[in-house]
Amino acid sequence: MAFGLTDGVVSLSLHSIEAMAAAGLLAHDLNWFSEQEHARWTVMTAVRRRTQFVAGRWWARQCLAATAGGCWQDYVLSAPEGGAPTVLHAPSGGLAQGLHFSLSHSADWLACAVASHPVGVDVEDVTRQRDTDALGDWIYGPHERSYIDAMPASARGDQFFALWTLKEAWIKQATETGGHASMRAVQFRPCAALKSHAVVLQAPSFTLAVVSSSAPWVLRCEAPELTGLPIAHWAMVPAERV
Repeated sequence: MAFGLTDGVVSLSLHSIEAMAAAGLLAHDLNWFSEQEHARWTVMTAVRRRTQFVAGRWWARQCLAATAGGCWQDYVLSAPEGGAPTVLHAPSGGLAQGLHFSLSHSADWLACAVASHPVGVDVEDVTRQRDTDALGDWIYGPHERSYIDAMPASARGDQFFALWTLKEAWIKQATETGGHASMRAVQFRPCAALKSHAVVLQAPSFTLAVVSSSAPWVLRCEAPELTGLPIAHWAMVPAERV
């Protein structure tokens, strides 16, 4: 059953790749791949990367079908190298131009966002040890650096992952609309919900961000792993302050 595609709504889902594989959901032939997807998959040599690619493409179609209707196998998706994937054909006919989706995977997590407007999603596993202070020097702009430095050290890790996922999601959304982006090309600050360009959800094992080109917009969480998580709203810092 389709949930329906409403302007200003982003449908967000999260799944475990291992759970998909264990349930046998990925154990079938790839005749539903588009020519572009098959070409990308063929040149992959790492087994884990192949599994992630198949899982992402399968999950994207499940989310698109649940949101916009039709049979999941009938969705035709692009697979550009270094670019955001798009819907080339939707089974309901004529809806392909109005469908947008974004994929992200990290460790075992796979996230997908579907909307009627350009959208970006990023999920990051936060259980692996990383030098977030050093990585922060690479991604923070001056506005972000000023409020990060004012925080206690114990809070900086969560804020790093919030900003990292926000910027990765923004890059995906900007790439879909034809822009060329880098981590430091945009800055974010916490804001009220009505002024939000993006949201961040954080759990003990992952951080997830969604950036939307629509304003105002509403996030609709379709996964039990997301239920009850606090939603932090973020806005882009005006260009003159960057």
